Amino acid sequence: MPRKESPTAAPRRRGRPRASGKTDTRRRILDAAREQFATYGYAATTIRAIAAAAGVDPALVHHFYGAKADLFTASMQLPEDFVRSVSHLLLDTSQSAVGERLTRFFLNLWENSDTRRQLRMTVSSGLTDGQATTALREFVTAEILNPVVVASDRQDAALRLPLAVSHLIGLAMGRYILEIEPLAHADVDTLVAWVAPTIEHYLTGESPTR
Repeated sequence: MPRKESPTAAPRRRGRPRASGKTDTRRRILDAAREQFATYGYAATTIRAIAAAAGVDPALVHHFYGAKADLFTASMQLPEDFVRSVSHLLLDTSQSAVGERLTRFFLNLWENSDTRRQLRMTVSSGLTDGQATTALREFVTAEILNPVVVASDRQDAALRLPLAVSHLIGLAMGRYILEIEPLAHADVDTLVAWVAPTIEHYLTGESPTR
């Protein structure tokens, strides 16, 4: 099936649209963003298309949510500084144990009840809805993996990062979606102790292809 393209935005309205208040406007923008990302994916969705769907000026979208990456994280109910936090964890060479820091950060996202709800919905829908998976994959690739790969001087960096991400997603599936015991009720520190060394090896260990 041909991939959908984000529709061209409708002509810009003069002035700001009437709304019952800032909360209502923010909600309409966020609802429109979720629909656009789910329908067209992350790469094809534009701020102008989201603004048109919400019936607002594109400048208002930037005013409330900033760049497209910030709007996507808001639609996923992720922390506002999600991209910067993950990039910092992966690129900060002044700190050791990147595997432990990344694993704990990832698990803490799922331990937060609000974030977990949206993550569960996204992962679960991804099993039956390819567009939901596409949006998340394109976001992670464009905003996290590609910049880190470009900045990294590690051999096989382009493969190391997806391996680490895939391992963590598998952990989330077993613990939070399938709820496999005793994994589902193990404490976070125990999981970090088991998983972090593997993530560390993916990111910094010697390449087996050398």
